[in-house]
Amino acid sequence: EKNKQKKGALLELLVAVLLSQVEGFEVTDVGISNRTQQMDVLVHNRNVGSALGASPIILAEAKNWKNPVDTKEYAAFVRKRQSRHDRAKLGYLVTTGRFTAGVTSERRRESMNQTLVVFVDGSKLPTLWRSQKTITECVERITIDATVGT
Repeated sequence: EKNKQKKGALLELLVAVLLSQVEGFEVTDVGISNRTQQMDVLVHNRNVGSALGASPIILAEAKNWKNPVDTKEYAAFVRKRQSRHDRAKLGYLVTTGRFTAGVTSERRRESMNQTLVVFVDGSKLPTLWRSQKTITECVERITIDATVGT
């Protein structure tokens, strides 16, 4: 797709479809905009007691960019999650490209609080639907990996 807006909307849709396949996740909105923020995917999480169970609301941000996602975008996503009345403790930052090294360092600094941003880059994204495992198992695995810092 050549059109940047369509390209971004297609990635949002892909992320929404993937997350809708995770047991206990219900995608409730895609492409939400208000006067101050834009959110790509909003998920109601019904999981309890698993690696995915710590957050009743999950946000996902989709970046279909040529350039790597940097700390500025990470910080903006963290602010979006924080402004959800402490209910969005888990988020997925997804890009078709890659993340700068600074993004991982910044997430490590944020690890003292009870929130988590899981990074899904262009190399990891296709494995979510190509794996022999279910999408739920794959999302659990990448969430656990992000928790322990791998």
